[in-house]
Amino acid sequence: MAGKRGPSGLTAIKTYAQKFAKRQALEDQVEKLKLELKALEPFVLSYFERNGIDRQSIDGRTVAPRHQLWASRNSERSQTEMHGALIAAGLKEYATESMNHQSMSAYVREIWKELQEQEAEKPREEQRLLDVSYLLGEITARHPELDGILEIREELKISVTKSQKSAARGRIKDVMAANASP
Repeated sequence: MAGKRGPSGLTAIKTYAQKFAKRQALEDQVEKLKLELKALEPFVLSYFERNGIDRQSIDGRTVAPRHQLWASRNSERSQTEMHGALIAAGLKEYATESMNHQSMSAYVREIWKELQEQEAEKPREEQRLLDVSYLLGEITARHPELDGILEIREELKISVTKSQKSAARGRIKDVMAANASP
């Protein structure tokens, strides 16, 4: 590297080894934190369910349960069957050698959103409680070729984002700091 001067020889090797060890220690801490967070998930989800709330802001963060839908092939059916069923259903864009799970899941989520919007338009007393089996039934009604081949599972995760108030305070501080500089 012409023009750049830095540590050389054993000093560079020693610095590299120290930084590598530090990185490994941080990665170990992150893995430990992931396990601790996973252990807390049932308690956090239980709190939301017990109190009938969909989010809680605390310490500058907003914590909320997040439902995620995933599409997959029934494990008792072959990739070839899934491929053929997707093509027959007119869903050729999802029919790769092994089903494109991300794209197919996005398609399933679009239908889920559509169904939720349709229910929201109905008078409250006529609204149904939608669940994954209802969604699967709607998809197979639209695409009978997928019946018994497509599976949908719901994962409940916890989402943590910077709360709106905290984010706004951060932006105000940034503006004030920018205006204070000469």
